[in-house]
Amino acid sequence: GVADSISTASYPDVLFLFEEAAYMFEMAKSRHLFSVVIEKIQELRCKQQFLDQYLENAERLSTKKLDLVIELAGSEVNIIVQNMTRQLSEQVQGAGFSVSTRHLLDNSDLYLCRESYRDLFDNLFTILENTASD
Repeated sequence: GVADSISTASYPDVLFLFEEAAYMFEMAKSRHLFSVVIEKIQELRCKQQFLDQYLENAERLSTKKLDLVIELAGSEVNIIVQNMTRQLSEQVQGAGFSVSTRHLLDNSDLYLCRESYRDLFDNLFTILENTASD
């Protein structure tokens, strides 16, 4: 298949695979291609690199795509939390949370983050507390 033809971790190639799999999942409710893409991204060892770039402008992503991002991150919830923390610190104070940030906060495994990445978890909640008090 298409996934087999990709042998390097170039962002455009991995983005193409991810978007095609997301489209198939949304339209046909087929998880097969998405499972293949997850395996390919793990094989290429480019999960963090891909998700960091993909989440740079998370506001443009549907909640369905954000769910797929959470699934791709799996137990490496730190990737999502790092990106959320960066986005929250860049958001205009008092503007509230974007839909994508709220979705990631509500649906990411923050308990796993707290257990595995305590400093990152604490940093996220420091930013959340500061945002709430403004």
